[in-house]
Amino acid sequence: MMTEVEERPASGLAEMVTLEKLSPGPRAALDYLLDIDNVTGRVDYPFFVTKVLGHDFPEIWDPTVQKRLQKTGEIFKDWALTRHKQKKFRKVMFVNPRGTCKSAGTTIPLVPYAHLWDSEIAAMVMSAAYEKMALKFAGTVRQVWNGESPTSRLTDLYGSFEPENKRNRAWSTDKMVTQRREQLAHADPTLAAYSVMQGPTSGHFKLAIFDDPVTEELMERDQNWLEKVWGAHFRMPYVLDNH
Repeated sequence: MMTEVEERPASGLAEMVTLEKLSPGPRAALDYLLDIDNVTGRVDYPFFVTKVLGHDFPEIWDPTVQKRLQKTGEIFKDWALTRHKQKKFRKVMFVNPRGTCKSAGTTIPLVPYAHLWDSEIAAMVMSAAYEKMALKFAGTVRQVWNGESPTSRLTDLYGSFEPENKRNRAWSTDKMVTQRREQLAHADPTLAAYSVMQGPTSGHFKLAIFDDPVTEELMERDQNWLEKVWGAHFRMPYVLDNH
């Protein structure tokens, strides 16, 4: 594919393609490729993780990790296509051992992926430590929606998610309501982050992700930690939406 290029002055660096100056033929071809990526990213979860969000590193291409990504996508799509017919909140435990890209393959990508399927899904992520884990995951998703992630092509393919008027929509570090949300009367954010100790006291979340609610550090520090994790799990039915 021929492209017009703009040379960087006397720097010795590679030529820089200026997409705005592409001739009609290459521009149409590029638009066609973007459309293919747009559709593929919606229906193929491993593609969304690796090619849309750019989680592209050697470990994620391990065959076992790829199978887990495929399985995660299958579980989600089965739920997304049948959830309106379900009468109980579906519980899924998908155990990912250390070194299988749990956070990069599930915790971070699943919420923006679900948002492409249905912008009204309210999601929460809960971890043992608020600052170290819950905020980290929520903040990473916010970066993706903001178009600030250095690896993600999400906003290039699907447009902006950041609210145009932040006075009417939450857009903080741990609570976000994207521009795509139409039902603003919905009390729960598009994404909210909580710790085991400071979980939600009310809500109607449709998707909840527990990531590392148990850590060796907290187990050593607090002999009652498992009871607290169980308590957080016991409270979940009161903040989940069965419909």
